[in-house]
Formats: sequence, structure tokens, C-alpha cells
Amino acid sequence: MLQYRDAAHEDFKIIAGFPQNPEELFYMFPKGTFPVTPEQLEQVAASRFSPTVVTESGEVVGYCNLYNVTAGGDCWVGNLIVHPARRGSGVATFLLQAIGERARTEYGCREIRLVCHNTNTRALLLYSHLGFKPFDIQVGEDPHGNRIARILMSKPL
Repeated sequence: MLQYRDAAHEDFKIIAGFPQNPEELFYMFPKGTFPVTPEQLEQVAASRFSPTVVTESGEVVGYCNLYNVTAGGDCWVGNLIVHPARRGSGVATFLLQAIGERARTEYGCREIRLVCHNTNTRALLLYSHLGFKPFDIQVGEDPHGNRIARILMSKPL
């Protein structure tokens, strides 16, 4: 059974092993360097809101946090990543529902937002399935300097 809780110091060593290559890390943590270290992740988490892990049978299988939280307004999902062996199993869906509930109840947010790169088709399809709608596109760069679209998506809470 999936459960969620606040991330703890020891979780970041586990989470740092989730990105399998620089592309995956870019999707999760665009400013991070591969291989990401637990210290990099924990430092970012310290400046964010509600760093959250999903566990199954006590094992950490997913992580994300919130940033740019406007009480009574909106917030952004950051650093969403799922254990490689658990992708496609509902962990990301559970995690997004949990972080959305936290945003609504803990901060009074009415809308949750995220950024998804156009090259991350799997995530775009998931977010769309969960009710996120695009509201803007920004030009960005991938780790190789290629232009990509940063698709900004939102969902009411």
C-alpha cells in the first residue's frame, strides 16, 4: 500500500539513485548535475515546501516538493521523481494527488502548477490524464544546449 510522509535526511541518499542518466535528472532537477548527490537534493528541499516521499512497505519509491507557494493562490510541483522499477505503477499519480492535497490543506492553494519539457512525452501524457492543462510555453534548453519547449501546466485543487 502506498503512503506518503515528509522527506527525512536519510531519504535523500535513496532518492539520489533514482535518476538513471543525465536526461532523467534534467526532467527531475534541471539545475542539478549528474550524478546528483543527496546533498544537492537536500539543499534544494530546504528551500522548498512540503518535501514529500511516497513509500511502499517502508521503501521510498517517489519524491517531490512544492515551491513558489502563494497562500490562497497557487503553487508549483518541483523535483518529481519515481524509483525506476516503480515507474508506470501509479506512484506518480499517488504522489501528485498527495502533494495536491497538502497544497490545498496546508497552504490553502487553489491551483497546482508544474513545468514539463516537450521531450518528456510520458510525463506529458500522465499530467494530461490527471487533469493538468497547458497554460503557457516557454523556450528553454536541454543539457546539450538544444532549444526545447517548457510547457507550463495547471490544475485546480
